[in-house]
Amino acid sequence: MGCRSLVCVLVAALPLLGACGSPDRDAAFAKPSRPAVPAREVWTQLPCGGTTYRIRSGKLTGVIDAACEELAQAVQTERGYRATIVRFTCRDTRERIVQSLLVPSHLLDQYESNCREYLAAQDAFESALRDRSQDHKTVWQTHRAEASRFNTRTNELAKAHLAEMNDLARRTRADREALEHLIKDAGGSIEIAG
Repeated sequence: MGCRSLVCVLVAALPLLGACGSPDRDAAFAKPSRPAVPAREVWTQLPCGGTTYRIRSGKLTGVIDAACEELAQAVQTERGYRATIVRFTCRDTRERIVQSLLVPSHLLDQYESNCREYLAAQDAFESALRDRSQDHKTVWQTHRAEASRFNTRTNELAKAHLAEMNDLARRTRADREALEHLIKDAGGSIEIAG
C-alpha cells in the first residue's frame, strides 16, 4: 500500500523541517518553563496586645519581641487602671443624690472629702436660711461661692482622671504603632484585630 497523497508527502517531510529549526516553531512547541519555586516560607502568628500579627518566621527578631512585650505591658496597665474605676455617689442627709460619677479608686478619698465639705456648707446654708437674723443676701452669696468651689474641685479631679486615662491610652497607641511599623517593615501584616 503506497502513500501517494499529498498528506503522506508532508508527513514524511515534517522531520526534515524540524531539523532546519524555525524560531516560531520552536517557541510554539516548547514546553512552557515554570519560574523557580522558592522554598516555602513559614508564617507564624504573633499575638500581641489584643491583636494577632502574621510574620515570616525568619523575620521575627528580638526587636519585634521587645516591642510586643512593651505593648503587652501598656495594654495591661491601661486595663488595670480601668479596673480601678468605681461609682462614687455623694448624698445629702435626706439621701438625695448630689453627685454620682465614675472615679478611679485612688481619687475616691478626695471626692469624698470634697463631698463632705460641700454637704457641711449646704447644711450651714439651710440653717442660715431658717435664721431670720442673718442677711439672706450674704447667705446666698456664701452658698454660691461654696457651690462654685465644689464644682471647681470636682472638675479638677475629673481632669486629673482624664489626663491619667489619656496618658495611658497614648502610650498604648504609640507602642501599638511602633510594633505595627516593625511588623510591616518585616513584610508581615495584621491578621486578627481583637
